[in-house]
Amino acid sequence: MVDFTPPGSTINTAAYQETLKKLKEAIRKNRPGFLNTGFLLWHNNARPRSVAATVNLLISWCWEILPHPSYSPDLALSDFRLCPKINEHLSGQRFHSNDDIQIEVKIWLRA
Repeated sequence: MVDFTPPGSTINTAAYQETLKKLKEAIRKNRPGFLNTGFLLWHNNARPRSVAATVNLLISWCWEILPHPSYSPDLALSDFRLCPKINEHLSGQRFHSNDDIQIEVKIWLRA
């Protein structure tokens, strides 16, 4: 699943919960049965992720939250592996709109 935040938007609790709902639907469509066997979610403890409403939503889905220490220097695997590679791929290209960038990122991720 790929989800882009519009420029100038803020990731707040409502936005994060909408992303989680999209993730759950993508998992349900693409990996039937995954959600029935228990699900472990690893995300950092930034405010939108740790607020009670988000935690309660995940609990209602029976998703286990893997704890992440406060201010951990650990990078998410996606930050460690994807960011340098996507930057390398996009380097030197010119885009006329955010939509053009999003299309190129999706193409790269699918490849």
